[in-house]
Amino acid sequence: MNYKDEEFSQQVAHDVAIEQTDLNASLINQASLFAMYSAQAIKAMREADKAKLKIDIIEAQLSQSIRDKAAADGEKITEKGIEIKILTDKRYIEAVMTYNTAKGDYQMLRDVLDALKQKKDCVIQLCLMQRDEMKAQNNTVKDEGYENLQVERAAFSSRLNSNTVTN
Repeated sequence: MNYKDEEFSQQVAHDVAIEQTDLNASLINQASLFAMYSAQAIKAMREADKAKLKIDIIEAQLSQSIRDKAAADGEKITEKGIEIKILTDKRYIEAVMTYNTAKGDYQMLRDVLDALKQKKDCVIQLCLMQRDEMKAQNNTVKDEGYENLQVERAAFSSRLNSNTVTN
């Protein structure tokens, strides 16, 4: 997958967004989204590890080749000279660039996972706030019902007393 693709960026933005009108869906989908991006992060980590290994192999091969050529030509070469030749070799540069790209992809996916963790925390907090609001509304309705009941009792009691006094 091309992680620099605009479509991927839009998908990530959609996946980490919180839809406040449907918190249940956000909670339900959270685990599968996290698992999907986690699997992608693992693949990206493996690619970065392979790219790093390729750098090490190319570096070793170039070092040996440079040493062998210097020995065959009867030249003395310093470690610094070998290092400079390795660092400027096209194959080494390409391998480092491939590694940097793979490492960037892995880090980006780790950041998406962090964003999903933050989303989860926010959704849970929003659900708790929503529950508290519902409780408050229920208590208000109960209080109003209780007040109405008290008014009705007082009125009934008053009528009862007026009927008893007149009889």
